[in-house]
Amino acid sequence: MKREQHFLKRAQDFQLTLTRSMLETLELNRTLYVILSGVTAGDGLDFNRAFLLLDDGGARLLRGEMAIGPSSAEEAHRIWTEMELQRFNLHVLMERYDLADHNNHELTRKLRNFTMPLPLKSDQSDPLDAKIVQVMMQGRSELLNDTPMKLSGTDIELLNFAMVPLLIGEHAIGLIIVDNAYNKRLIQPQELDDLKSLANLAAIAVERARMHERLERMATIDGLTGLMNRRYFDEAYQKCFLKARYHHEPLSLAIIDLDHFKAVNDHYGHLAGDDFLRETANIILSRVRHDDIAARFGGDELVLVLPLAKLKDAEKLAKDLQEKIRNSALSRNLNMPLTVSIGIAALSEKCRNHLDLIEQADQALYQAKIQGRDRVVAYEEKAK
Repeated sequence: MKREQHFLKRAQDFQLTLTRSMLETLELNRTLYVILSGVTAGDGLDFNRAFLLLDDGGARLLRGEMAIGPSSAEEAHRIWTEMELQRFNLHVLMERYDLADHNNHELTRKLRNFTMPLPLKSDQSDPLDAKIVQVMMQGRSELLNDTPMKLSGTDIELLNFAMVPLLIGEHAIGLIIVDNAYNKRLIQPQELDDLKSLANLAAIAVERARMHERLERMATIDGLTGLMNRRYFDEAYQKCFLKARYHHEPLSLAIIDLDHFKAVNDHYGHLAGDDFLRETANIILSRVRHDDIAARFGGDELVLVLPLAKLKDAEKLAKDLQEKIRNSALSRNLNMPLTVSIGIAALSEKCRNHLDLIEQADQALYQAKIQGRDRVVAYEEKAK
């Protein structure tokens, strides 16, 4: 009885600490760190590792977002010894947040190789993918002891693990996966209840942080198109470029030019030209993900930055945008084809800085124009 009372008090103290920590920050990455630290901290839920999968906010992708825990048995032993000697707890872990590069943590880098297209499909052949789909679609938890499974696209093998959804109402925006791969401790059913309570807090915190990001972006929106303005783009794109290059992650950029824009203005008036810009922007916004940057580059040129997207992914998206613009309601109403030319480029070793990638996409756009417009052209590096 005394042990149960101690466990209950520890759980209550942990919930209060975690709630206070999550309420103190509106930054999404810090929020995610707080959540996962609570899952793995010795005075928290005390699991070996924790993984967070989130939808991208644009209904296109479920992906690995952040992970906390050792990446090997040797590292696990070192961490546990260190924590025992220095008596680390959740409070100390919060103070250590600013000292570490969590995006470059080995386990997080591995997790970010996991992606799953949305909407989810129930006919997954991979057994763990099928379990993830079940948790997301049905909104219920899964507990799998003594059933090792590998997370698709990664070399992360889960052992003695559980999964709980992050629910906003009846809709899952992601899930938390925990495991005890190193100490091999079986997860008890009652621990699942504590994990569900944390997941409820986590879902609210993630949605709150995302809302804060959206409100911050409102101050940097172009009034006509609803896209980000040039000032925001210059700052956000440079950070995005540096992050992709540092972590060796894919990054693509597309420049979109409205074909015969002056002719639309001259023939139908400037209001029709504005409608053309707005219609194109709305179509772009309907297809962007949470981390994509869509901005008005200047005049009738728009730009789209796609983190974690390879050139073929960017080309597929560009052609989809092109078709939707060509078949838009405005195009039918004006009784003339409204088309765009799109130049795309992907980050490579030839990009010395962020301006090089823009220059490459601009060269591809120029080729699209001289080839007759209404087309997507990808930048090709010339062999030496």
